[in-house]
Amino acid sequence: MIRYFEVKKRKFEFDSQTDIIFRIPVVFKEISEEKCHQSLSDRLESLKYGKRVLTRWRDKLGVNTSIIQS
Repeated sequence: MIRYFEVKKRKFEFDSQTDIIFRIPVVFKEISEEKCHQSLSDRLESLKYGKRVLTRWRDKLGVNTSIIQS
């Protein structure tokens, strides 16, 4: 997963306005929900980046480009 993130980060274009989509293992989402007792979407909203990191479909995570730029 970290290698996948690093590859995406290198290919990132600073003038892009579209979200970066990362694939995450489905089990990651399930474990997160089990440990935090709330959905991954709700957990992400409660964290620092709030609505700039979203779950997409079952196995994808959308990250706003403003997070990658910082």
